[in-house]
Amino acid sequence: AIKIPRYVEKIVLCPDPDPAGAKAAAKAKQVYSSLFRKVITKYPKVAMLPNGKLADLNDILMGVGVGV
Repeated sequence: AIKIPRYVEKIVLCPDPDPAGAKAAAKAKQVYSSLFRKVITKYPKVAMLPNGKLADLNDILMGVGVGV
């Protein structure tokens, strides 16, 4: 579990752009919404890797195989 200080007013979730990421983000938003004033979910643009798999957020940020 992640411990977030009480003075934090806004949480920004940045899940991977796949079904598992969406499921985790929905669960996190439900939990954090009861504790913090604002919870925002930001999804990256969907990108495919050369091997045909969806790029995860780390791949996108690092520019791994996504034409960055």
